[in-house]
Amino acid sequence: MIKRFLCVLLTLCMAFCLLPAVALADDAVIDTEAELNAAVLAVAENGTVTLGGGFTLNNTLEIGGTKSFTIDLNGFALDFNAMDKDHGLIYFTGTGTLTITDSSAGGTLQANYNSTVESNGSGKLIISGNASIISTESVAIHIMDGAAGSDVLEITGNAVVNGEEGGPGIYNTGDGDVTVAGGEITGGIAIESGDGNGNVTVSGGTVKGAHLAISARGNVTLTGGTMEGKAKAINCIDPGQIAISGGTVVLKCIGGVMSKAPDLTGYVSYYWRTSSYDPFIISTTEAYTYNASHTYVEFAPYVVPATYSVTLPTGTGYTVFAQ
Repeated sequence: MIKRFLCVLLTLCMAFCLLPAVALADDAVIDTEAELNAAVLAVAENGTVTLGGGFTLNNTLEIGGTKSFTIDLNGFALDFNAMDKDHGLIYFTGTGTLTITDSSAGGTLQANYNSTVESNGSGKLIISGNASIISTESVAIHIMDGAAGSDVLEITGNAVVNGEEGGPGIYNTGDGDVTVAGGEITGGIAIESGDGNGNVTVSGGTVKGAHLAISARGNVTLTGGTMEGKAKAINCIDPGQIAISGGTVVLKCIGGVMSKAPDLTGYVSYYWRTSSYDPFIISTTEAYTYNASHTYVEFAPYVVPATYSVTLPTGTGYTVFAQ
């Protein structure tokens, strides 16, 4: 009897050990498209799907449901070259939080004809770590929906979001809010609102557009980071407003820095200079000090309302707001 019991127990143990890893663990390591689809379905709440190799997807990776989980690119690249699909590499319709990160270096999602990542629902998308989201001929991240006041997208860490030169890096056509706390976002317009009124908040990182850094219909709040565009750094469309406060904010441009005057409540002072520290001429209603050795103007104390104009002989405009 004892021998029979031990034999049965041994058989069960061996069968258990042969079960697929995806079914046993919260974290799944995958290196094929079929394994990726299976892992996304099987991953537990707050679990992680970790790439074990790079490959090309033939179909869109559709992610729905209510789970919050992470896809770790782990230094590998996923490519999507299909031209006949309705959506891009990832189509996210879930209600949880989808985090795309890279715990190594070189982890990339790249679509060559479509948007790379599309979000169309009430969930939140986070791009973090060293992850790169790239589209060679379209939008890198398209936020298609989102309720007013909801957080639909966050860029943090050393993440890179790169759209085609003529289009947006991030295109938000919903009413949800986009937050940039780090990383680098580039495109023709780095962050653009479509028909929606979503807000944009930048506290760190670099937002650089070949034309505009940010174009938004909602409010633009800047507490840090660098914004650069050739035509304007910030294009805020009514009824949106621009607010700058809290930290050091750098705005670079060849044309006008901003489309409307910002609210600078909370600043003790701020200063204006050129990118090459060239001398310039200034006319202002506000108290200021001209620093000849460093060729910048410091405005202190901040007064509302205040108007000023700067005439540059040559060079690119460079505005720094700092405490």
